[in-house]
Parts: sequence; C-alpha cells; structure tokens
Amino acid sequence: MANQAIFRSVSQALHVSFLMGSLPVTQKGSMQVAIEHLLERAGVRTETMRDGTLNFKGLSSMEVRGQCAMVRGAVMHHCTVMERHAIHAWFAHDASKADGVHALRDYIGGAMTIDSKPARTLIVWAVHAQGSVRHQVTERAVAAEYLLSQSTVHRNLVTVQTAAGRLRRAGMARLSEMFERDGLVECAESVRLA
Repeated sequence: MANQAIFRSVSQALHVSFLMGSLPVTQKGSMQVAIEHLLERAGVRTETMRDGTLNFKGLSSMEVRGQCAMVRGAVMHHCTVMERHAIHAWFAHDASKADGVHALRDYIGGAMTIDSKPARTLIVWAVHAQGSVRHQVTERAVAAEYLLSQSTVHRNLVTVQTAAGRLRRAGMARLSEMFERDGLVECAESVRLA
C-alpha cells in the first residue's frame, strides 16, 4: 500500500507550513501545550495524526517541521516573485507577510484609484488581514481614516482581491503538480481562492 500524502491540498500545505514556521521549536512544556493547541486549530490531531485532514503518522515533530520547511522553500524557489509575495501576504505569519503586502501594494498600485500610498497599503492589509485584525481593518475604517468614500475603498479592495488572488492561485497551481508528484498532497486539486 502506498504512503498517504501528508496534506489534502496545496492550500492546506501552505497554511500549515507557514503556521508551523511561526512556531518556536521547544521541548514539551507549557509552550508545547500551546503549540499542540495551535496544531489542533489547524486541523492536526496530535494523538493519532490522521483523524483530522493531515497525515503526520510516523513522522517526528522535527520531520514535520522539515516537511513544512520544504513547502515554504518550494514557494521561494518555484514561484515567480509576485506569486511568492501573494502567497506570503495570504499565508505568512511573520515579516514576510508585510513584505508581501508592500510588494503587492507597489505591483497593483497602478490599477488602484487612490493616490495615497498609506491608504493603498491599508487596503492591501485589509484584504490579507487574519484573525481579530480582520475585524479592525474594515472598508468603513479605511474610508474614515483617509477621508475616502466607502464605495471608492470597496472598488479598490475588489481590485486588490482580484489581482492578488490571481497571483496566489497561479503560484499554487505551479506548486500543485510538484507536490502531487512528490506525494505531499493527495490528489489533483482545482486551485481556488484560499
């Protein structure tokens, strides 16, 4: 019987790998409990490692981290520069997220109808914000901060979502064949908005 893939999709591989990259390597203790909690939130069941949607069965924690590092490395080495920035802006949890946001702002800026660089930056952040920050960076908040109409902010958000999504999906499609071939993801996936 062939080995089962670790991840179900390219999107899941990227999500878990960038999350894992933001977690410190520690011995089991209070920090390990926190890491296990984060892994469970990401769909990893630590007791069997296959009851969820990930297959870490038979891998040590260092091997899991190694697989995740290889996924992040594939983004760096196989995606175009702008695909890489779009993936980092969407999935990363470190300084590479900010780098991706700023690169997207500069790349997409010509298609935006707002001249203010800080307003453009905040709009790109609004598209890529995660967690509780997502609820703080709203169309209304951006419009009020920069004295813009909410409809203008909305049109620019859609412009950023469309362009950044196209780049991210292209990068994921570029990785998909390689990840499938290497047995990292289960099966062909139609790359859709992550």
